[in-house]
Formats: sequence, structure tokens, C-alpha cells
Amino acid sequence: MDENKNQLLNSNNERRWFRGSPLSLCYTELYKSASTGALFAKVKFMNVQPEQIKAVSFDIICYGIIRNEIGRIENYTIGNLEVDRNECFADSEIINIENNDTMAVDVILKSATAQNGQTWTNDEHESFKLPLKQNNISSYMGRYFEELKTEWAENGLKVERLLYAPIIKEDYWLCACGTLNWGVEDKCCECGAKLEWLAEVTDVSIRRSNEDTLKRQSIRSEKSSSMSYDKLYKHRQQESFEYERKNALKHKNKKKVKIITGLTATLLIFVVLTLGVYFIIMPASNYYTAVSLIHDGKYDEAVAELEKLDGYGDSEEQIKRAKYLKAEKLKTSSNFLEASNIFYALGDYNDSQQKYFETMYEYGEQQLSADNYITSLKVFRELGDYEGAAAKASESEKAALNAASKMFEERQYSNASEMFREIADITGNSEADDKAKLALRHEADKLYANGKYTDAIKIYQSLSGYDHIDVTLKKLNNLAKILSTSIHIGDDVSVWESVGLPCSYCHASDTLSYQFSFKANGLYEFSMYCSNHSGNTINKLLQGQYKIEDDKIYTLDHIGGNTKWVELATIENITSDNTEANKNAKMVVTNPFFTKSKSALTLYGNIADQNSSPI
Repeated sequence: MDENKNQLLNSNNERRWFRGSPLSLCYTELYKSASTGALFAKVKFMNVQPEQIKAVSFDIICYGIIRNEIGRIENYTIGNLEVDRNECFADSEIINIENNDTMAVDVILKSATAQNGQTWTNDEHESFKLPLKQNNISSYMGRYFEELKTEWAENGLKVERLLYAPIIKEDYWLCACGTLNWGVEDKCCECGAKLEWLAEVTDVSIRRSNEDTLKRQSIRSEKSSSMSYDKLYKHRQQESFEYERKNALKHKNKKKVKIITGLTATLLIFVVLTLGVYFIIMPASNYYTAVSLIHDGKYDEAVAELEKLDGYGDSEEQIKRAKYLKAEKLKTSSNFLEASNIFYALGDYNDSQQKYFETMYEYGEQQLSADNYITSLKVFRELGDYEGAAAKASESEKAALNAASKMFEERQYSNASEMFREIADITGNSEADDKAKLALRHEADKLYANGKYTDAIKIYQSLSGYDHIDVTLKKLNNLAKILSTSIHIGDDVSVWESVGLPCSYCHASDTLSYQFSFKANGLYEFSMYCSNHSGNTINKLLQGQYKIEDDKIYTLDHIGGNTKWVELATIENITSDNTEANKNAKMVVTNPFFTKSKSALTLYGNIADQNSSPI
């Protein structure tokens, strides 16, 4: 599947998990086909359990414009898998979405079966809601990152795998390489880093404490040297003055106790202040900086800073507050859809649910004022019993019907049919459904009148069972046959040709011509001619009786006194267009002069007009 040829409508590429699940969800995506307009979904899982995955079953939940569930594909199963641990899968699977009102999709994992036959089931129907999001390790470690890189390499680990700050919980942990490991595993299943060692070397507080210890040891060493010199000096004095020695020793001991006590107190104060700076003052400073960003209206920047605090204080509450205020600002500036998305994501924070419905209502009114009647109709219909929504839905439906009727009057049948169809799909309005079919039939009639038979017949076929269309289809019978028959009805001779082609023999650029003449008496002539040649080397002629049946042109062959219809060429396509002067159609056939290669040959001619056609 080439995503570039399809429109990506919605994507959630945040890797998510729920505790105990053997799979994590890497992304969900909703696409719209550029050619057909059909919706389809793609999902991507990762196997996080040691055993190989053989099959999975899951539900696809379809959400409407106001994020309400509007449909579900149940028990979608993918089998015949051989997925190893930490391997992704299912992203090549195309999942068709039938409800065209779907605006987003999500997944509920139902079961996963391992190669050993054991099946895990999601009995509680839990959803993938735990984000596996890690901070960048270099910014997390700060000035200690280079030390960590050295230690990482010394342990035989690849430095390029050192990417994230680890997250360690009771039942699972995320390694610095980004791999999910179970709580019972003591080393990473991907890079081999040991959990206990990893927790220690990435603990910034331990590194700060070690720095403080080294500083204290340095201070003690300096003090110790000074005290040793003093002792030596005192000892020499004691040898001459015994009495003074005893008194001085007593005095010195008392003084030493005071010095040590004072030094210990000073060191304790230093440690407390240092720890306070790193664990209290700095986070508090960053916290108040982030809060000031909220006051300045810089909500995205504030959220980014608050998320770095890893739950410090009420930072989680402040994140919600910042998002709430951003949504209110967007609402005030009439960016209703973006604002409603934020209010919806905030769940039960403050009055977010009420704000969500208010904002979606205003979005519906905005679309109604902008004459986007189908969008406003969808919004108000899906708002259900919300105050005033039903009346606005009726107003939107009436406006949409009037707009579609105006298109019909102006003979914009295709656009009118599409709008009537959307109204019918949203509301179940049978009158709109009938008008959609009527407009489509008029569009087919207009195409047929203009000689665009292929397009016309496709529409007729889509209307099977409506307003005598089946009678028309019976007359048409087979598209290719009718078009093939109509090529020789208009005149006694219908000539189809291609001129000025390059010759493969003399390599002249515009000397080769083909001409296929159908005659009303059932005879034909098919010639190939190059103006640079003479004789039968390149100039050839086929002629005889012909008939056309089921996309094939047959010629009557006389072999050994017997006559037999043999295939001359296959009609691959006939379309109405003004490709050349005085020609209204082109016909693609297999070239009868090159039967082995079955090469295609395009000829230009005229399809009979409507009055002379068999319909």
C-alpha cells in the first residue's frame, strides 16, 4: 500500500501498553483512499513477551466527529504469524472501515496466542492507555552524561543504544535503550544492561552525593594535615616541660572536641544545603518558571517544562491547567475544533466535559454559517440530546437539502447526488435517498447523451433496481459488446486508424500507419503500411469477413475446405474522448500483425451517435 496515494486522516503514533499485555501498540492510523474515497485503518503492534506470537485478535473502535463510538469491527484476527520478542507486526494489514463518518480509530486487544499454543485473553477489555514515553538520557543526566557513556561502554554495551532515561516500576521497567522488560527480569532482553547497575548509574542523586563525599574527604584531609603538624610541635614541647605537657594536653583535648563538633555541624549544613539546592530549590525554581509561563500565556512551553519535573509538587495538575487555558484561548479565537480536542482529552478535569460539548456546538454553528451544511449536520446529530442540538440539526438538514436541490436545478447532478446521499446516510431521510438516485440517473443520461458510454453505464449499473434502470442494463447487456457493435453502425464504413508512428524496420519517426476498416456488409480490411518501404516486408493487409462477440474480433478462416471463426484481435478498451481531430473515441486492441507478442495497438475513430445506437 502506497500511503502517498492516500490521505492520512488521523494518527496516534504514541507507543502505548497496559499492564500484563503481551503486546504494546505502536500506532493507529486512519486513511482515505484517494481513488475511491473509502476509509481504511492500519495498526502496528510490538511483541513484548519472550514467547513468539502466532495469532492475535482485536477490535477496531470507530469514533465520530465528537469522539463518540459510532461503530466497531469485532474480533479482527491475524494468524500465521511468527513474531519474535521486540518485533513489530500488522502494519501491512489493510482494515476496511465501512462507516464513512469515522474520524479516528483505536484498538482493544482481545487475545494473543503464542507458538506454544498458550493464549492470553483480555478479560477486562482494557485499552492501551499507558504511554511508554521516556525522557532523553543526555538532558536527564546533564553534566554526568559523559561519565555514563564511559561506564556504559566499559560494561560492554553499545553506546548508540544509550538513548533514554530508564523508568523502573514494580512490575515492569523501560531500559535506557527503550525496551520494555518485565519486573522479574534482572537485565534488559535487548541490550543486556543489568537492572540493578542501570538504576545506580543513572541515579543523579547518587552521583551528586558521591561528589559531596569527595569534597568532605578533601576538607578532612586538609584539616588532618594541619592537626598532625600541631601535634608534633606540642609533643616536642612536652619532652622539656612535663607539667606543662599534662595541662596543655587536657586543654587541647577539650579544644579538639569543640573543633570536631563545629566541623561536623558545618559539614552537615553543607550537605543539607547542597541536597536542598538539587532536590528542593532547583525543582521549585523550575516549577515556578513553568507556572510563570502559564501566566504569560505560553501554554505549550509551560507543559514541556512541567513534564520534565516528573510529578514534582502539583505539576501534573498544572499541566492540565495549562492545557485547559490553551483550549479556552483557542475557543475564544474561534478555533473550536482544536479546542474541543483538548477539552475532550482532559476528561473530567474541571468542567472540561461541559466545555467540550459547548465548543463542539459552537463548531457546528460555525460550519453552518460557512455553508458547510453536511459537517454541521454531523456535529449536531452526534451531539444528541445536548441543549439546542436537535433544532440545529434540523436547520442544517433543511439547508443541506436546499443546497442539493439548487445543484440539481443547475444540472450539477453529480454534486447534487453526493450531497443528497450524505444527508440520507446521516439522517436516514428516504426522500433524500430517492433524490440522490434521481440525480445520479440524470448524470448518467447526460453522460450517455454526450457519448461517454463507459462512464454512463457504470452509473446505470450502480442504480440497478431503480426507475427501470434494469431495463436499460438489459438492453446494454455487456458494455464492451455494445461499444464494439456501435463502432460500425453509423456509416457503411467505420475507419479506425493510427498514423505517423515510428517504424521498427527503417527507424523513421513518423512513417508507419495502421488502418482498420469495418464495413456494414460484414467485411473488414486491416492494413499496416510504411511509406519508406515497398513489398511485403512491412506493408501488410488482412481482410475478410468479421464478427464481434464478447470483446473479441473474429475472422472467417477457410482451411482445407472447412470454414472456422478464429480470433483476430481482442478489444481491450473503448473510450469516448476527443483525442484527435474529427475523432470522438479511441479503441485499444491486440495488434493482429504481432500475434506472438500480443502487443497493444491504439486506434482512433468514431463511435456511433445516440440515434443510431442500439439503445
